[in-house]
Amino acid sequence: MGRSKLVSEPPPSSSSGGQFMANDQFESLKAFLMDFRSNLQQQIGRDAIDQFLKKYIATIKFQSLDTETFVDFLKANVPGIEHEVDLETWVNGTGIPSDATEPVSSVYSKIVSLAKEFTLGRMPGEEDVAALDPRFSLAESRDWEVKVAFLEWAFSSGCKEYFTAVEKALKEVGRMKYLRPLLYTVLVQGAGKEEGKVLAQRLFAEARQSYHPIAQGVV
Repeated sequence: MGRSKLVSEPPPSSSSGGQFMANDQFESLKAFLMDFRSNLQQQIGRDAIDQFLKKYIATIKFQSLDTETFVDFLKANVPGIEHEVDLETWVNGTGIPSDATEPVSSVYSKIVSLAKEFTLGRMPGEEDVAALDPRFSLAESRDWEVKVAFLEWAFSSGCKEYFTAVEKALKEVGRMKYLRPLLYTVLVQGAGKEEGKVLAQRLFAEARQSYHPIAQGVV
């Protein structure tokens, strides 16, 4: 379905489902118009787009407007715009037009860069742990998937100050799914020292009765 039909469809029913659809359509249309305006500005400059918008508002205010009238108004007030921008695709096409301006985000670029490094085997370091945990409280997360994954990561990064958090976790959870990585990966293998093995044995002895029977036997 072309984008121009988005504004010409009949209004949805007053039911809650119709209201959600109306909201979704409005947000989609708003995002499209913002991208379209940004692309026009990229092609003709900020001053030109400002002048066009002022004239557009002054001319069209308090009136209804269909897609064809808008396109005609655009062509009349920005001569040659159809040669600068692929209007047919922007107005009637689907997906992202090939001439759309690609947004630039330093945060997004950094995330992509870190993700690529991770796929190449580069693990986050102590400085990353120090930056993330105070902000998101990962070591104290109520989501055990998050908590255990973070503690494994913290230890693999060399942050041994999380022994206390591991000890607390091992006394709170009894499922093998979480005990195994905490006891073996973090303490026995991750620590790489005799103190880790001794701590694992002590914690297991102290918390054993609270563990699931299968976990008691396997561990």
